[in-house]
Amino acid sequence: MYKSDLPNSEAVDQEFMFWKKKWSVIKPEDRPNILAKAIKTCNENQCPNLFEHLKIGCTLPVTSTEYERSFSARRRLRKWLRASKTADRLGSLAIMNIHYNEIVDYKQVSKLFFTLHPRKLCEKV
Repeated sequence: MYKSDLPNSEAVDQEFMFWKKKWSVIKPEDRPNILAKAIKTCNENQCPNLFEHLKIGCTLPVTSTEYERSFSARRRLRKWLRASKTADRLGSLAIMNIHYNEIVDYKQVSKLFFTLHPRKLCEKV
């Protein structure tokens, strides 16, 4: 299915055999048991196809819960805000709602906002 994403699809079997042999001499409790750990131990230059497979595996969601949560949050925001907000702002608000537990440095955010959107102050006559 992901053959077009691989650098050299003919070498996949050899890379997998090398990877399997590499980890067969290591105790099972010391082997990477999740993709995030496995990708850190995989040498991209040595096994480019396997590394690409691991990257693809890390990006695939395990369940549809993440999608459902993001759609629910977007629907709530759209209902509350109606069409008064632009799509870009609505998307940003949805991301903030979904990742509500992230710590945000508001001073840094405001500095970035003022840098990106400078405004001239009205001079009094």
